[in-house]
Amino acid sequence: MKNQRPFCQTLRYSSLLLATLLTARMAFAQSAPPIEWQKSLGGTSYDYAQSIQQTADGGYIVAGHSPSHDGDVSGNHGSYDYWIVKLDGTGAIEWQQSLGGTDPDYAQSIQQTADGGYIVAGYSDSNDGDVSGHHGNSYAHDYWIVKLESTGAIEWQKSLGGTSSDEAQSIQQTADGGYIVAGSSQSNDGDVSGWHPGYDDYGYPLADYWIVKLDGTGVIEWQLSLGGSFDDRAQSVQQTADGSYIVAGHSQSNDGDVSGHHGNSSYDDYWIVKLDDAGTIEWQKSLGGTSSDEAQSIQQSADGGYIVAGSSKSNNADVSGWHEGYDYYGDPTSDYWIVKLDGTGAIEWQKSLGGTSYDEAQSIQQSADGSYIVAGNSFSYNGDVSGNHGEDDYWIVKLDGTGAIEWQKSLGGTEFDEVYSIQQTTDGGFIVAGYSWSNNADVSGNHGYYDYWIVKQYACDSVIAYYQDADGDGYGDASIVISAPACDAPAGYAAYSGDCNDADETVRPDQIESCNIADDNCNGLIDEGVADTLYPDNDGDGFGDAGSFITGCFPPPGYVANSGDCDDTDPSIHPSGAAVLWQLSLGGTFSDYARSIQQTADSGFIVAGYSFSNDGDVSGHHGDSYYYDCWIVKLDGTGAIEWQKSLGGTDYDVAQFIQQSTDGGYIVAGYSYSNDGDVSGNHGLADYWIVKLDGTGAIEWQQSLGGTDYDYAQSILQTADGGYIVAGWSNSNDGDVSGWHEGYEYGYPTSDYWIVKLDGAGAIEWQQTMGGTDYDCVQSILQSADGGYIVAGYSQSNDSDVSGNHGDNDYWIVKLDGTGAIEWQKSLGGMFDDRAQSVQQTADGGYIVAGHSQSNDGDVSGHHGNSSYDDYWIVKLDGAGAIEWQKSLGGIYSDVAQSIKLTADSGYIVAGTSYSNDGDVSGNHGYSDYWIVKLDGTGIIEWQKSLGGTDYDYAQSILQTADSGYIVAGDSYSNDGDVSGNHLNNDYWVIKLSALTATEIANNNIDDDCDGDVDEFGVGVSSINTNTNQLSVFPNPTDGKFVIELELRDAITGEATIEVINLLGQIMQSQKVAMVKGKLQQEIQFSKEEAEGMYLVKVTIGDKIFTAQIDLQK
Repeated sequence: MKNQRPFCQTLRYSSLLLATLLTARMAFAQSAPPIEWQKSLGGTSYDYAQSIQQTADGGYIVAGHSPSHDGDVSGNHGSYDYWIVKLDGTGAIEWQQSLGGTDPDYAQSIQQTADGGYIVAGYSDSNDGDVSGHHGNSYAHDYWIVKLESTGAIEWQKSLGGTSSDEAQSIQQTADGGYIVAGSSQSNDGDVSGWHPGYDDYGYPLADYWIVKLDGTGVIEWQLSLGGSFDDRAQSVQQTADGSYIVAGHSQSNDGDVSGHHGNSSYDDYWIVKLDDAGTIEWQKSLGGTSSDEAQSIQQSADGGYIVAGSSKSNNADVSGWHEGYDYYGDPTSDYWIVKLDGTGAIEWQKSLGGTSYDEAQSIQQSADGSYIVAGNSFSYNGDVSGNHGEDDYWIVKLDGTGAIEWQKSLGGTEFDEVYSIQQTTDGGFIVAGYSWSNNADVSGNHGYYDYWIVKQYACDSVIAYYQDADGDGYGDASIVISAPACDAPAGYAAYSGDCNDADETVRPDQIESCNIADDNCNGLIDEGVADTLYPDNDGDGFGDAGSFITGCFPPPGYVANSGDCDDTDPSIHPSGAAVLWQLSLGGTFSDYARSIQQTADSGFIVAGYSFSNDGDVSGHHGDSYYYDCWIVKLDGTGAIEWQKSLGGTDYDVAQFIQQSTDGGYIVAGYSYSNDGDVSGNHGLADYWIVKLDGTGAIEWQQSLGGTDYDYAQSILQTADGGYIVAGWSNSNDGDVSGWHEGYEYGYPTSDYWIVKLDGAGAIEWQQTMGGTDYDCVQSILQSADGGYIVAGYSQSNDSDVSGNHGDNDYWIVKLDGTGAIEWQKSLGGMFDDRAQSVQQTADGGYIVAGHSQSNDGDVSGHHGNSSYDDYWIVKLDGAGAIEWQKSLGGIYSDVAQSIKLTADSGYIVAGTSYSNDGDVSGNHGYSDYWIVKLDGTGIIEWQKSLGGTDYDYAQSILQTADSGYIVAGDSYSNDGDVSGNHLNNDYWVIKLSALTATEIANNNIDDDCDGDVDEFGVGVSSINTNTNQLSVFPNPTDGKFVIELELRDAITGEATIEVINLLGQIMQSQKVAMVKGKLQQEIQFSKEEAEGMYLVKVTIGDKIFTAQIDLQK
C-alpha cells in the first residue's frame, strides 16, 4: 500500500531540465523521422487522448476524455465526457463530439467500423444525458460502448456491467460485424458472472479480466470473467487470424485461471490469454519477474506469433536487461518490456528498454517492414533514451524484427507529455496520440493544463529539407539547406531550422528564455518575460525613480529593481520595502526540502524538513539515498550552522513543523514509515512522528502516533499548560485513532482531520477525528486566546462535521474548545480547488487564513488566471468565522501561499511560490520563485518580492524577526539569481530580509515615506513600519517583570492597547490602559508558562503604533 500516494500529500513539482544538458548522442541504424505536424487540442481544463486511428479518408479519429467547455471542446455534459475528435490529414478538426452524462465518462479505445462509422469503448459513472442503463451508483463504473455514425452522431449505446466497477479498455470490430471488448470488472451481478472472489485489505472486491462479445447492435453474445483471487486487469484485445482472440493485461493472481505467477500477490505479471471464438481458454501465460510487470498492448504478428508491450520493474525470471534505477521512495523504476511470443505463447525474445528513471510502454504495432513501433512515456535521459525535454516525454522506439533499436525519439516539452496510442499511417509515417502540459520545444498551441497532443511523424522514405546544424543542437541555419530521406539525416544537418546562432548550442528555438541579455529562443526578442525593470537610484537608498527605467537582467551601477522613490536626491526619503541581508543553501548532493523555520531565543534560527543526502552539510543519514530522514539545522543569527541532526530510520521520515519549547529545546512534528533507528512504536504505514529535542538536538523522547493506515502530522505547538497540540490527517481507525468518518475513493479510505493533545511527556490526553466521508486534510493549528484551538486545512466533504462545501476542496476552518469539541466550522471557497495552508489569530480576536484558490465565485473574487491556476487567497475572519474581507493575489499562472504571520504594524507577511510575472507579481526569475507579500491590516499590498533563480524555488515558512525583518525557508533547485551555493539538487534555501523602515518625520512638510501623505502622523512614527525610538522598556533583559514608558510631544489623552507578541506572531498578552496628556507608564508581568526569548511589545494609540523588543531571561 505504500506505493498508493495519499490524496492529502502534496505533489511536488519536479524537473529533469538537466536532462537537456546531459543528452548523449547514440548511434542507431537510422535517425528518427522528424515531426511532420503536431496539434494541441482541447480547452482550459484537463483533456486526455487515449486512442487514435487513421481513417479510410486519410484523416484520423481520436478518443479520450475532457471536462473542458471552451477552446476546441463544446457540448460537455458535466465532469469528464468522452471527447471524440475527427481530424483531416493535416490535423485540422472536421468535427468533435462530447458524449456522456453529468458524472465522469472516460473513453479508452476507438476504431473505425466497416460501415464508415466508429465504435468507442470506455467506462462511465453517468445515467443521464447520452448514457442510459447504468447498473450501479454514480461511484461505480460501467463499460460504456457507443456506436457512432461517420458524422459522430450516436447510433446506439450500451452500459454493460454490474453494481461494482467495470472498466473497458479495448475494443475491436470482429470479422462477423460484432465487437470484442476487454477490460476489468469487480462485479458479479447484472451482465457479469463468473467473478473469482477476492478482496483487498478494506473489503473491496478485486478485479477480473472481463471479456464481452457483442453482436453488431451491441447485444451480448457471451461474456467471460477470467482471473484468480487477486487483481487481474485486461488492457488490450485483438481478434486473431484464426477467428479467436488474444488478450493482454496484468495479474496478481496465481489461482483460478492463472498459473505461473512469478512474484507475490502485491506484484503483477503480464498475463496473456488465448481464447477460442467462443471464449474458452486455449492457453494462458504469466510472464515477468518478482517485481511488477504490466502489459498494456498486444498485437498478432505476421508470423502468427504475438508482440506485447508494457513496463517492468523486474530483472529476473523472464526479464533481463533492466536499467537499474530507483525513485525517491526507494522503489525500482520501470523499463519498457517488449516480449515476442510464438503462436503458443512461448517467449522467442524479450527486451528491456529505457534508462534509470520511469519508462512505460503503452502501445505497440508491427509496421509494414516487419519491424515494430512502440510508444510510451519516459522520464529518463540515459541508457537507451536521449533527448528528453524535461519531466516525462513521449518516447517513440523503432525496433527491428529481433528487438534491436533502429531509432528512438523523445517528443515533448519541459512539462508532462504522456502518449497512449501509436499507429503506422498509409504513407509509412506514424501518428501518435496522448496528452501534454507543455507549450514549448516540440509542443505548441496548448490551451491550458493537459491538451490532447497529436503528432504526425514523417515516413522514413519521405525526402525532406535539412538545414546545416553547426552547433549540433538539433536546429539549423535556414539559409543552408539540402534534401535527404527523413530517416537518413546527413551529418551536420538538422530537420528543423530557425537557429539564430548556429555557433552556440544553448541558443535554439526550443530553448527557455533566460535573463542574460540574449535571444535564447530565437523569437526575435531579448529576455522577454524574464527581464526586470530597473530604475536609476541617484541617492543610493535602494529605491529608484519610477519615471525613468531600463529593462535588464542585472542592475548596472546606479540602478535598482525597486521603484517608488519620490525624491531620488535624498537618501532619507524612500518607500518601505525589504532587502536580502543574507541567503544560505543548505544540503548535500541529493534533494533536501525545508518545511519550517522559527527564530530561537538566542536570535538564531531552527529549520526542519527532510533530506535524502548524507554529504555536504548533512551527516548521520539513516537509510540509503532513496529514503529521506528528518533533517534539523540550528543556525546562528548570521546563518552559520551551529549543529545539524538527521533523525529517523531506514524508511521515509519527514519533519513538517518545528517550534522552540519553553525549556529551550525543540518539538518536531511530521511522519515516519520507519520502525528502527531513532523511531519506535510504528503502527503500520505512516505514523505521526513527534520528537522532543534538547537545546543541542539530542532526542529526549519520541512518539509514533496513529493506526495501521496513513497518519501525517503537519503542525505542532506547545500549549499554555506545557503540553502540545498536534494536527494532521489520518486514514486510520485503530491504534491511537478513533472516530474516523468512513469514506472511500477507488477502494482506498479517505482522510479526516486528526487532532491530538499531548502532555509534556508526549502521552495522549485526548484525540479527535473530524471531517466527513470525503478527503479532509489539516495543514495548520494554533491555540487561541480563549484556550481553545483554531484549525485550518481543506475538505472535499459536505457531511458529518462538514457543511457548506462549495465544490471540490474548500478551506475548512474549525474552531475547537480546550477539550477538542467543535464550537463552529466554516467551508470557504468556490466551485474549484481551494486549500488553506496557514492560520493565525489576530489582535481583534479574529483569524487570518492563507492558502491558494482556483475559484472566482462563491466566497472568492478577484482571481487573476483561469481555473487551472491558483492565486494566493487571503481571508480575514471575525471571531465567529464570518468573512470580513478576502483577497486574491497573484498573476495568470499558479501562485501558492504556504505561510502567513502577523507583523508588528498589525499587517501580515505571506510567503509561498509563484510562477507568475504579471498582475500583482513582478521580478520573477524563471519557473517558480519564492513570492513574499507584505499586506497592511486590510489586505492591501504594501510591497512584494520575488526571490529565486532560473529554476524551481518553493517558499514554505516565514516569520517576522526580532529586528523587524523577516526570515524565509523553503527549497531551491536554482544556483543563480538570488541563490548561490546550491549542492546539486534541491537544497534548503534560507533568506534573511531586512526591515527597511521608512519613517515619516513630524512637521517637516515632506512626504518622507513616499506614501502620498505629508506629515500624516504629526509625531515621529512610521506610516508603514513602526517606530521603536520613543517607546522604552526596562529592565531589558527582564526575568519576568518590566515597565513600559511612552511620552509623546502631543498631549494626547485616551485609551491605548498594549500587546506582547511572541516570535510566532501569537499575542501572549493584551490590555487596555490610559494615556494621560501624552504620557503612559505600565508594569507588565510575564506568565510562568511563557518561554525565554525575544518578544515584541506593541502599543497602539488611535492610528499610531509604537514597538520595542524585550528579552525574557528567567
